[in-house]
Amino acid sequence: MTNIIELEQEQTIHLPLSSAWDLLTDSNHFNHVAGLFPVTFSDFQTDQSLHRQATAKALGFIPVKWREHAFTWVKNQWFEIERIYDKSPVDRAVWKVSLFPVNATSTSIRVNGHFTYKNALGKIALQKVIIPQLLGFFPYAEAVAEAFHSKKLRPQAKESLSYNAEVFHTREKKFRAYPVKRAHADTLLHHITNANDEDVLNMQPLKFAKTYGFDPTETVDFFLLATKAGVLQQKWSMMCPNCRVPKTQVTALKDVQNTVHCDLCGLDFDTDFDRSIQMQFDVHPAIRQAAGELYCLNGPMNSPHILAQHRIPAGTEQQVPLGNWQSSHRYRVLQHNHAVQVDAFGNETSRLTYGENGFAQHHVLPTDTLTISNTTNQEIVFVVEELVWDQDALTARDVTAMQLYRDLFATEVLAADQEIQVGNMTVLFTDLKSSTALYEKIGDALAYSDVRQHFSYLKEHISVNRGAIVKTIGDSVMAVFTDEHDALRASIAIHQSMEKLQQLVSEPIAIKIGFHSGPVIAVNANDILDYFGRTVNIASRVEQLSSGNDIVMTADTYEDVRDKLELVNGVRIEQFSQQVKGMSEALELVRVNI
Repeated sequence: MTNIIELEQEQTIHLPLSSAWDLLTDSNHFNHVAGLFPVTFSDFQTDQSLHRQATAKALGFIPVKWREHAFTWVKNQWFEIERIYDKSPVDRAVWKVSLFPVNATSTSIRVNGHFTYKNALGKIALQKVIIPQLLGFFPYAEAVAEAFHSKKLRPQAKESLSYNAEVFHTREKKFRAYPVKRAHADTLLHHITNANDEDVLNMQPLKFAKTYGFDPTETVDFFLLATKAGVLQQKWSMMCPNCRVPKTQVTALKDVQNTVHCDLCGLDFDTDFDRSIQMQFDVHPAIRQAAGELYCLNGPMNSPHILAQHRIPAGTEQQVPLGNWQSSHRYRVLQHNHAVQVDAFGNETSRLTYGENGFAQHHVLPTDTLTISNTTNQEIVFVVEELVWDQDALTARDVTAMQLYRDLFATEVLAADQEIQVGNMTVLFTDLKSSTALYEKIGDALAYSDVRQHFSYLKEHISVNRGAIVKTIGDSVMAVFTDEHDALRASIAIHQSMEKLQQLVSEPIAIKIGFHSGPVIAVNANDILDYFGRTVNIASRVEQLSSGNDIVMTADTYEDVRDKLELVNGVRIEQFSQQVKGMSEALELVRVNI
């Protein structure tokens, strides 16, 4: 006789489908709120299937062990987990949550459970403890929906939270003294003192902004100010480019590693500022000791870029519903990393065969349904993953190009001998026209005062347009932007607002500006987080061709900003070629006369 308990329940909640998926797939948080016990997970293991060994203590003292298989899911549709228990009165548990849109504002949730048990104790444990805890998903979902609409903290586990009140109030006072909106300060301070541990560790300011309805840029700013005040602690997370979860975390930029290993993907990867190095935040340990215990590890919440994940048993084939994914994506097999690009370069097919050496095809056209044939002798985990990067990530590329970050954390630099790829940046140089003549005419003291006024003026326009000054060199400034359009806006604003600067200096001055976009490398230069490479060299040479009251850029960069420049009244465009020092070929350039 097979000892089986099955259940199915359904309920509608007031959440749009996409929001319901984003909020309700965090099974780690739900398990904590539901009163399940903390779990210790092994690294992924392969023994006919990809799984982790899990251990816990039920009720705080009864040892429980199980094999936790990889979650399966299709985004915005369903997710499922299977656990096989070892030396337990419960033998196996399969838990599935399905979501169905009711209308634009409501979603129906259906929960299915399939449980097998070995004896009467297992039956009692399921009926009296495990199943009631899991069915707490419905009131949890209702509470999540209420928090979502009111922009409040999501439901939390009922447990005593303690923090050092004396340290907290001292640092709160320092934090509130900074230019931070009261609503921002109130929300963050309430969050770090009332949220469970998992909500005050690895915090992402852009995600925090979405949760509470704040402006993203302002949220990053007050997270940085909270860090300076000692309310938060920043850390650099080195993310695997495949599974996109932190593999190593350090609190100082000088400790960032060039190469990191991922056990799941079975590979070493080079870190870069553009994607894999991200800034996240914890509540400062002097205020609160957050343990970060795990209650679940492998669900969709840890891999939001994975649109679908399926287990395909050895020697079988399985039809995989894919959904009509509009974003760029690819197919990949976890751990083995064999991939198929989904793009216009592929052939139309409804079947893929996976063997010991991977897939025969490397490119296929998009399709709604696919049959996967697994000819190997072990189960594979087949995923469909987006190629676009995490929109909630605050990358090292972004944050180190912020003026506020450089002002607050000027000593944060790479190790002396370290070089890390950054990706594309726009590098801008400025210089005072005829500055030598200025010094000769008015003397060193007045000229130096004028130069300082001009630096402050430049900093104002560069920072308000989301750029940062890297360094000053004599009368020149080197600045960086993550977006060439921001560099253009800053340059135009500098020239168009010159009347304000002229009122502050003793003699009329003109500013030369040039910029260029391209890949750069981050380095430590004289204890400054600096940039190096051909892009920097070209930007420097381009600025030298400016005559003042104009902007010079490379033709390639001009094409990237041309649409915005055409909307600016009164500018005159001049295209020209110029041989510059250190370049084997003449540069194609554009001069924008303001």
